[in-house]
Amino acid sequence: MRSVSLRNARSTASATSPFLPFLAPRAFAEVQLHTQQDERSHIEQKKKSRSAGGNVSAWNGKERAALGARYADIFSFARQQLRSYSTKGSGGALPQTGGRVPRRRFERNQKFKVEQAENKEKSANPHRVIHQVASVRAIPGRTIRKMVSVWGRVVPWRTQGFERFSTHLQPGLGVHSRRPARRNPVFISDGRRHRRLKLIRKSLHAYRCYGLPKVRKGSKMMDGRYRSLYRRIHALSAPKVRTLSLYEPLDTLPGKYITTAFAALDRKVYARLSRRAHPIYLRHLPDCASWTASLFSSGAATEPDQVWRHWNTFDEEIKERYWPHLLIYLLEKFPHRAQHFLQALTHRPSVESLDLCIIADAFENLARGYVNRSWKSVAKERLQESKDQFIPTFYHIFREHLAPYQRICSQDLIFCVAELASLEDLRRMFELMKESDTHIGHDVLLHYTNKFAKFGDFEKALSCLENIVKGAANNEARVQLANEQKFRWSCALTLHRSMMNKDAYHETTGIVATLVGYGVKLDILLYNVIMHNAMKAGDVDTAFKVYNTLDENGLKPDKVTFSTMLYGCTMTADPVKFNDFADYCAETAKEMKDPWLAADYLYYQYVRLHRESRNTETTLGRSQQILQTYLQFFSPRPLEPVWAVNAASSRAGPNGILTESTFMDPPPMALYIMLQLEILKVSSIDKEQVWTLYEKFLELVITNHDPILSKLAKDSIIWNAFLLFFCRVQHFERASQVIRDMSASGAQPNVYTWNILMQGFFKNQQMQAAERVYEIMRSRGIEPDQFTYEVMLRGYARAQHVRRVGEIMEHVNEEERLDPKLLQDLARVHDQRRVLHELEKARVRREQKKEKAAKAKEERKKLRWAPPEFAPLIKPKEVVDGEGGLNLKPLIDPGSRPGFRFVSVFKSRAI
Repeated sequence: MRSVSLRNARSTASATSPFLPFLAPRAFAEVQLHTQQDERSHIEQKKKSRSAGGNVSAWNGKERAALGARYADIFSFARQQLRSYSTKGSGGALPQTGGRVPRRRFERNQKFKVEQAENKEKSANPHRVIHQVASVRAIPGRTIRKMVSVWGRVVPWRTQGFERFSTHLQPGLGVHSRRPARRNPVFISDGRRHRRLKLIRKSLHAYRCYGLPKVRKGSKMMDGRYRSLYRRIHALSAPKVRTLSLYEPLDTLPGKYITTAFAALDRKVYARLSRRAHPIYLRHLPDCASWTASLFSSGAATEPDQVWRHWNTFDEEIKERYWPHLLIYLLEKFPHRAQHFLQALTHRPSVESLDLCIIADAFENLARGYVNRSWKSVAKERLQESKDQFIPTFYHIFREHLAPYQRICSQDLIFCVAELASLEDLRRMFELMKESDTHIGHDVLLHYTNKFAKFGDFEKALSCLENIVKGAANNEARVQLANEQKFRWSCALTLHRSMMNKDAYHETTGIVATLVGYGVKLDILLYNVIMHNAMKAGDVDTAFKVYNTLDENGLKPDKVTFSTMLYGCTMTADPVKFNDFADYCAETAKEMKDPWLAADYLYYQYVRLHRESRNTETTLGRSQQILQTYLQFFSPRPLEPVWAVNAASSRAGPNGILTESTFMDPPPMALYIMLQLEILKVSSIDKEQVWTLYEKFLELVITNHDPILSKLAKDSIIWNAFLLFFCRVQHFERASQVIRDMSASGAQPNVYTWNILMQGFFKNQQMQAAERVYEIMRSRGIEPDQFTYEVMLRGYARAQHVRRVGEIMEHVNEEERLDPKLLQDLARVHDQRRVLHELEKARVRREQKKEKAAKAKEERKKLRWAPPEFAPLIKPKEVVDGEGGLNLKPLIDPGSRPGFRFVSVFKSRAI
């Protein structure tokens, strides 16, 4: 039995919020002066409110006794005002002032009248089903025996079919609320809609002229790009809100209805389309809710085999005529369950009227929804699980059904597959598409190139580039295609990401030769990447050889070239050798007015300071030189309050090199270098002055003294500099204050922050505090790095905790275990025999853990990529032969015709 719901409950609840806080004092003051005349006027007001659609007595019976009749008048007045903005009113008593269009619930006797009117209207005009939202709710044109209530919604009962509403069905799958969902008014600019519609129609015309001739005649709907453009036109061409009724079976439903339904679904997963096109509301069959409950009766853990078994219990007529209705219903209501239904729908035996275009469009809608994270109502756990299983599901169905049709998948679907796939998934899908000769457009192939390049698989990236240049008509077109800007950027990304592994540096020459073979002309972009790879690999000579050949090839180095070379020189073991080149970069930075190149030169000077600082006098001398370098390029305005704190930081003028108007704004990294230098200078004179310097810095951040300094404060690097100093001098109370101020300023502590604090406690022999820092770091979701384990290992070795040394050694990689400083710390442990024993146990545990992790990964991989196992629906009968043994009766007699068949066909429909 349906529970009683309060009419106009929302407006009543809303009326208590905006009016009562202001009118309650006056109401309580006047309630004592209420007379019989007021009571009679209240009764008249009550009648008027009831005639306007209100329900005062149903809600205000108890409130009138407590607050008085005056309070009830306030409720009535507030409710009438709010209803004028939310509904149309009743009988013209209240004027319509805007807002949403209502869809009220009708009584049962009214539903029969509406059904009769709809049947007459359909007989007069059978093709009109798409109509405006303001029309009344339609009832399917079927014979209604009686009305039943299913989960709070009145739906017609059909005598045909299976038993639909059993007691074990789970409520909530149909998500039918007791009142229609509110439709907020959506403002769509007609100008933007018409402009976008014009572009789509132009693209469709161009595709019909150049793209469709390549497709076989009579099967243009088998082309995914054509269907995508056609759906966009359906979505953008409507001048107002529409409602699409999907009540007719598949064999009588025009093809444009399915296209319009997917256009309505596309509006939910494409943000731009939702801003340009009017909404299309789908009116599903009431049976879809019960069908969904029957399919997924096992709950969230339903397996594909169970869904397939439940699907085969349906009547053949329902399966053949209404499977698109159920699929569209799942895509709109339960997208995380649609994949299981697609698996059951495409498994043999299935429906004979399987339209592969609908299957491909369903996968496109799912893929774009996963990429754009469009479904906010689905739980994150279920959505993530369905998202992880999307690529294997699409892989198996594509291989079995969609692969023979080269253009059935739209380019957006192929694009989204690359976005959702990991490296291994992308390799499998690309190989399958390559074997089936699937059509992949030029831009999508470039996207696949970029994805493979970002993963570091330069071989697959080069294969994608090769497929692009092979499509050129002649050699001249191939060279022109290979030198487009997008193509060159993909080549540069492939060459750059090939250095994800430093051991692959020797592949750079081969990659460059391959690109030149494709017809690519090396420009300054590719030369910069070649020099970057050489510097990253430590091959400085090769980098300068390439740099010297730029003039010979008619190219000029840009600011990226100088920054790449200067940074590579800074990272060498002896940066002093490149002092002349660094000075030349400084002059170039002044000419180009490039603040980042000037910051690179400032960093070069800072690294030289650390390499050459042997005593305090040398450090102060070099710091003054770095200060002069800073004042040659950047404005002193952000750091003047900091320099004013310490008298020793008195700066010299810029020596007439630059004027105040020609100063460049320093990048955040330049300010960090100067603040780090200031900490070094102040600590060498008086360590207590560092806290004064920190307080001044905090004041500048809080007061937002300079936007560049505030931007630097959003990064944890400058806070870590102060934290490192306080941990070194064992001022842990001030170090804790730095962490609190860091979080308050918007810079979250990272793994380096906790490593610094943990190292300070270990050096101070405070083992419990260091372990507590490690626990806090893990509780905040920050994964420890190798330096974390190295700090812990050295701390436990100095504290003679041998057992903990063995436990930490499991997480240290091979390179760190061979570090001379770490071996020296381990040699300080007194019980070396026990150390060796613990290290051997750690090695065994590490190998076992690695082997176990590899097996678990392999099992997950097999389980994820294994095709779904469907148990046979018909089991063979066991009979006993004449000799007393068991014999299996064949399922199908030899020479007989099978009882079921599976045919995948495309039904051409008139557009």
